[in-house]
Amino acid sequence: LGEPIPGNKAHSFVTFVWKGSPETRNVAVINGINGAEPAKNEMIQVAGSDVWYRTYDIRNDARFTYAFSPNDSLRPLLDPARVPVEFKKDTFNPKSFPGGGIYPSWVELTDAPSEDWLVSKSSSATPNVEERKLPSVILGANRNFWVYKPPAFTAKGEPYPLLIMFDGDAYTSLVPAPTILENLIASKRIPPLVAVFVGNANRGADLACSPKFSDFIATELIPWIRAEFHATNDAAATIVAGSSLGGLAASYAAFAHPDVIGNVLSLSGSYWWAPAGDPEPEWLSRQFARESRSALRFFVTVGSMEERTSQLVTNRHFRDVLLAKGYPIDFSEFNGVHDYLNWRDSFVQGMLALNGHLIDCSGETLA
Repeated sequence: LGEPIPGNKAHSFVTFVWKGSPETRNVAVINGINGAEPAKNEMIQVAGSDVWYRTYDIRNDARFTYAFSPNDSLRPLLDPARVPVEFKKDTFNPKSFPGGGIYPSWVELTDAPSEDWLVSKSSSATPNVEERKLPSVILGANRNFWVYKPPAFTAKGEPYPLLIMFDGDAYTSLVPAPTILENLIASKRIPPLVAVFVGNANRGADLACSPKFSDFIATELIPWIRAEFHATNDAAATIVAGSSLGGLAASYAAFAHPDVIGNVLSLSGSYWWAPAGDPEPEWLSRQFARESRSALRFFVTVGSMEERTSQLVTNRHFRDVLLAKGYPIDFSEFNGVHDYLNWRDSFVQGMLALNGHLIDCSGETLA
């Protein structure tokens, strides 16, 4: 339930409502405000009724997923001692995000970013996307991926800028990245480019700063894409992108191969990560701090509602490390949580932010 706050045009009161049962001891709102701290989101029971509620003062540009957790242990979501509880969707809210996973319901306030880019503005056929497979010597297995080719693709003339995106299955479905790219190209906000959406085999291993996986990207996949799809061999016109662990992996791949990759688009990157047995978190930030600056450019964004210690603070620290080293970086915090619902607009903003650092097919730098 949303209602205006008198005298405050930037915020609204948002009330969540749950219909309980005689067995209901407590209810928490999960994944929205203070998402990782159920105890800070415990709902209030209306005396003598089965109605539970919680009201928040929320900025009007918010968009986020959530769920309810009845009879929650009220331990933090990341606490190893937490007792698992099945989260419930909001049966009174018709907005359900297919990629919400355990957080299926969502809120969108009046000033949330426009999502016009998600809907095709072209009368032509659907975006040109083909699934391919590449045998990898480095990985010792085949790797599936999807290749997007821009309208009027040609193997003549200047090569196309290149985008490599991790979690490829999600960015060809939950986030309609090919449609977004078509719209941005049609509006001349970005140049025509080739995009590769890399599928997962073992996500946790591939995207956790894996030298093998980054070597596969830089020395096998990208050279193959350049040869097969007339893509650039200029690192300054090559972007690697990802969300969560994918944002960490994108940053690591560019760190390891700045001669091949010149731009990083990171959406809620998991910069808290460290190798097993390493007692200190934020391993990749430490590597950037220790090594000399290379010719990389970054777009980094994170949600202001994300888990504070692991996500929000470590993204801010990664930003500070990059700035201290002299890297050019666009950094922003969207008013949302750690999920694909928010990363749809963040992907658009990242492509626009890096736009001036791509080279169009005539060889000119875009303004």
